[in-house]
Amino acid sequence: MEGTEKKARFFTVIMKGNNLIYVGSLIPRKGILSLIGAIVIWNTFNLPKKKLIVCGTGILHPLVSFIGRCSRNISFKGYQSKRNVAQYLKQSDLLVLLSKREAFGLVYIEALMQGVPVAMLRDESFSKLVEQKKVGLVVRDRSYRSIKKLFLTDMPLIDQKKLIEISKVFSRGAILQTYKDLL
Repeated sequence: MEGTEKKARFFTVIMKGNNLIYVGSLIPRKGILSLIGAIVIWNTFNLPKKKLIVCGTGILHPLVSFIGRCSRNISFKGYQSKRNVAQYLKQSDLLVLLSKREAFGLVYIEALMQGVPVAMLRDESFSKLVEQKKVGLVVRDRSYRSIKKLFLTDMPLIDQKKLIEISKVFSRGAILQTYKDLL
């Protein structure tokens, strides 16, 4: 009985979050190649398949575009307007950005505004909020082992309303009010 429960639990864990999205510059420090590599390895050996939408442009554009043309599970969209990014976010289960040396990416807030949890590297500026408010997942590094743990993590269902409420803290009005309160 106990073994059956573990198998059932494992199965439900890996069923979550199959539609991933990356939004950002296609440059090495953003970790897009690590994410794509992890998805290719995962999809070779595991079910269900992870799908990735990539929105962005940069020095890695030709390579990521080529990979997107060769893979049924990686969809390269190139540069997209804010409106289109919002639509892609709504179709996604998780925003994954494995950036190093990221000051504060607005795309994290955009994802929360759409009710989408985020996944990122530990020790980046936004990771403390992600951990404290439980609005996503934090990984140790860009290794396949760490990204695989992300894919296997039993992320509790996060109330979309909670994500949207947290994003309101970063609205222009809220930020202006904070500055006014300081004066």
